[in-house]
Amino acid sequence: MRRFNVLSALIIGFGAAVVSGCQADESIPVAPEPLLAMDADQMLIGIEHLIRRNGIRQARLMADTAYFWDDSTSTALRNINLTSFSETGAIRATVTAEEGTQDGDRMIARRNVVLVIPEEDRRIESEELHYDPHQDRIWSDSATVMYFGNQIIRGSSFQSDLDFRNVTVHDARTESVGGDRR
Repeated sequence: MRRFNVLSALIIGFGAAVVSGCQADESIPVAPEPLLAMDADQMLIGIEHLIRRNGIRQARLMADTAYFWDDSTSTALRNINLTSFSETGAIRATVTAEEGTQDGDRMIARRNVVLVIPEEDRRIESEELHYDPHQDRIWSDSATVMYFGNQIIRGSSFQSDLDFRNVTVHDARTESVGGDRR
């Protein structure tokens, strides 16, 4: 009878191990419900993307989150920090924004957008900023505030070439300030 109890205990123990192996492994990470409800096919957290052309660093794009869809070339970004570099490696410009989209080389930054061009002592603030290198154009169709030296220029929108040689601020209102108010 003792032999039967040992054999029974082994069979029951083996069965319990098999059943427990079929249960969900709680050590596998699962995204929170709001993320599972998103319609993106892929999501990356904490991205850094280096953009190079002919081996020369052109820009560095960092974002907290990037969302991708299998049927689209567009990427949605959150908490954007883009740094553009000159051919010598100096910082040409920076853009920060709460969100935006990137489609190839083109980008739209949205919500609390700040563009800083250190060499020109220029800063532009807007709620939306479009960048299209194929058209050699950067613009905003939203209200814009441009700080340029000791001047503040407010307008309903602006457009410029990428070198900021031809800048147009629509419905411009200018004020001069003493010192640096930024």
